Amino acid sequence: MLEHPNVLSTRPTVRWERDRQAIVYVIETDLAVSPEDPGYDQTALDNIAEAALARLPGCRNRACIRFERVSLA
Repeated sequence: MLEHPNVLSTRPTVRWERDRQAIVYVIETDLAVSPEDPGYDQTALDNIAEAALARLPGCRNRACIRFERVSLA
């Protein structure tokens, strides 16, 4: 798992693109993931994405990362 204070879990999933599989790494976080959400922090998400890209073999761009916000309430 990716070590970061705002990363709650990570998991791979599969997406189909033009009859081929693409692996997408889902990163669950407690951060707001949409610019419309209060408290959205693009810099924090960029930092997580950069750390993920450095650790994921074969993942060269953000298209292979999907953020999902998880509420801890």
